[in-house]
Amino acid sequence: MIEHIPEREKRTLGYQEEKAMTTLEKIRQYIERTKVDNGRHYDINIKEMLDLAHVAAETPIEAVSLAFEYGRAKGYRASKARATE
Repeated sequence: MIEHIPEREKRTLGYQEEKAMTTLEKIRQYIERTKVDNGRHYDINIKEMLDLAHVAAETPIEAVSLAFEYGRAKGYRASKARATE
């Protein structure tokens, strides 16, 4: 499942496919166990995904970091919205 990580990134970051798979599996399990339903308003949209993919082609680490921070901000706003309901 790490086919989307270019070879140069695997080498640059010292990735070993086995370790990366374990890490990705842990990430997926963490998300599944959290069972968060933020509603569609807080989902990432196709344009945002494509723009992040474009950034990832040039600076993959920046794209991952940006996606993470964006997800955190969306989660924060979703939490605030639920608290005011």
